[in-house]
Amino acid sequence: MALNTILAAFLALPLPLVALVIRYGPLAPPSLPAWFLEWPGTFAAAAFALSFVLFFASLRRASLSGFLAFLIPVEGALIAGSVAAGLAVHRDFFTAAFQYALALPLPFLINARRAGRRGKPIIALSRAGYVLAAFYAQWIMMMGYAISTRAEPRPIESIVYNVYNLVLAIALFLASRALGLSGKHAVETGPDSLFVDGKDVTPAIGARKARILNAFATAPERTLRCPELQLALAGDEAALPEECHSCGADTKAASCGRYRVTYNGILELKKMLEFLEIGSIASGPNRRLVLSEGWRLILFEGIRLTAKKNKAPR
Repeated sequence: MALNTILAAFLALPLPLVALVIRYGPLAPPSLPAWFLEWPGTFAAAAFALSFVLFFASLRRASLSGFLAFLIPVEGALIAGSVAAGLAVHRDFFTAAFQYALALPLPFLINARRAGRRGKPIIALSRAGYVLAAFYAQWIMMMGYAISTRAEPRPIESIVYNVYNLVLAIALFLASRALGLSGKHAVETGPDSLFVDGKDVTPAIGARKARILNAFATAPERTLRCPELQLALAGDEAALPEECHSCGADTKAASCGRYRVTYNGILELKKMLEFLEIGSIASGPNRRLVLSEGWRLILFEGIRLTAKKNKAPR
C-alpha cells in the first residue's frame, strides 16, 4: 500500500509540475491564457488528484492483464491531456506527455515482479529495463551538457524537468534489478540443508548430498577434489582417514574405496540437481586427473545461489 501510494504520487507529477513551472518560472510567458494565469494552483492540484487516483487504482490490480488493461488507457488519457494543454496553453506541456510515456515501463516492471513469475522472460524484461534506464541517463547527461554550455535557453525549467527524469531513471534501474533478482530461482544451501524458492528439499535430496552441495557452493570457483569432499563430509580434519591425507596426483582412483563411494554420490547429486533444474556437476576432460582436478559445480541460467559455510574444523 505504501509503495502504491508513493509510486502513484510520483507518476502523477508531470502535468502539475509543468503547470507550476510555466506559471511561476523565471521566464513565464505573458501570452498564457487568462484562466491559467488566475488558477494555476487549482489546475495543478486537480491534475495531480485525478492522475493520482487513476494511477493508484491501476496499481491495485492484482493480475498483470488487468493492470495493463487499466494502466494503458490511463496513460493514454494523460498523454492526450498533456498534448491538448501543450496546444492550448504552452508547449512545455509536451514535456509532460513524454514523461508520462517514458514512465510507463516503471509500474509495469514493478507489477511484473509482484506477479511472482520466474524464468527467461522475466530476466529479459529486467535487462530491457536496464537498457531503458541507460537511455534515460544518457538523455539527462545530454541535457546537462546543454545547460552547462548555455545552449539551453531556459536552464531553470530544464533542470526542474530533468530532476524528475533523473529520479525516474534511478527508479527504473532499481525496479529492473529487483525484477531480475525475483526472476531467478533462489537456491539456499546450508551445511545440512537445501532450500529452493523457500521450500525445504533436504528430505528429498538427503543431508549427505546437501552437505556435498554446500561444500561445492562455498569452495573457490565451486571446484572440489576428493580429499576436500571427504573433509566436508567428515566435518573435522582429525576424522579423515590416513589415505585421504596422503592422496595426490599419484594415487589411483580405482584402488580407493572412499573415492568410489564419493564418485557415486557425486553422480546421484548431479542427477538430482539436473532434475531440480538447478545445475550440474562436471569433471575435467581427462578422467585420470580427477583426483588432482576434481569436480566443478555448474549452475543453470536463472539461478541465484546463496550458501552458508560449514563451521571451521577444530
